[in-house]
Amino acid sequence: MDEYAADTYGERFAASYDEIFADFTPRPAQIELLRRLAGPHTAVELGVGTGRVAIPLARSGVPVVGVDTSAAMLDQLARKAAGLPVQPVLGDATAPELAPELKAGVAYTVFNTFFMLPGRAAQATCLKNVRALLQPGGAFVVEVFVPRPELIAPVRIKSFTATEVVLQVSQHVAEEQRMDSQDVVLRHGAPVRLMPTQVHYLTPHQLDLLAEESGLALESRHADWDGAEFTPDSAKHVSVYRRLP
Repeated sequence: MDEYAADTYGERFAASYDEIFADFTPRPAQIELLRRLAGPHTAVELGVGTGRVAIPLARSGVPVVGVDTSAAMLDQLARKAAGLPVQPVLGDATAPELAPELKAGVAYTVFNTFFMLPGRAAQATCLKNVRALLQPGGAFVVEVFVPRPELIAPVRIKSFTATEVVLQVSQHVAEEQRMDSQDVVLRHGAPVRLMPTQVHYLTPHQLDLLAEESGLALESRHADWDGAEFTPDSAKHVSVYRRLP
């Protein structure tokens, strides 16, 4: 997708992110798992956005470092997390020596954010950076969809009301395992809004291999945060990796 940069998603979505994803509140089991894995240490969220997960995790008593490439997203986070142990950090998960002074108990990325990294090389760099910032035996948690490109509709209706229609237009680039999409927001009396997303997906097996090459070993995989069994028909997976010595 031309003119799509690392901060494009955040800059386009920041102002309305909480409204768009109002129904995607964290499950209690999600916060409890991350709290348990963090132990007495800090948690690091990669792609923290406006703090949908970081804020309730901080309220549970876990200090959180929230990394994002979007200054607009971090502005929202700082406003919402005032008074909580949340440290917004403008940064790139693929940058060399991401937070070299930090030794976290858990790092995590949710809601398909890991797939928003720009390709396999960037994903591998991110995993190496994660290993470097974890305590010995620390955990990395990834929540991503299970790719089924054959089910992608080129155009679908996301929402439809008397005053607004949201369409999603998608394009699949199979040889790159990439999906480009635009949410086209048509609202009565308002300009057309384009909200782009680009993902580079991996199968669960591909992700496991990439993690192992980066010094992270799969410990568990479930179909959701509540611990449902992962099966070939699962729509997504929540996978926990451990830092290898």
